[in-house]
Amino acid sequence: MTSYLYRRGDGNDGNFPRAIVDIADSENPYAAIRALLANDYIAGRGHRRYIVANTEVDGEAEYTLYATVFEGPKGETAFGAAWITAEMSPVQEEDIEGSYYALPRFTLRKALDAPAWRLYRKHA
Repeated sequence: MTSYLYRRGDGNDGNFPRAIVDIADSENPYAAIRALLANDYIAGRGHRRYIVANTEVDGEAEYTLYATVFEGPKGETAFGAAWITAEMSPVQEEDIEGSYYALPRFTLRKALDAPAWRLYRKHA
């Protein structure tokens, strides 16, 4: 299992720490970051499927993954920058106990609601 610091924001303001997410070795971190982004939006409005379909993921899971959705479903942006951005960086246990102690900590399954979990499983 690898623990990741999950940060989310937009292309204008940057990414802010949201949670520590523990991802099992059998789970796909590339699909996980897409599902974590989609999880922040209300199910049933089409935004989640849009986000998962339009997320570009870059980087390596051993270092840092970067996810970007450049435009929203209606062409919206963050003042000309990317609509949604996110990062997942591996963190060590001693860092979690130190700097990030105030952040919630979840397994991937607990971090995602049922519709986001289904999207994760579909794309994993």
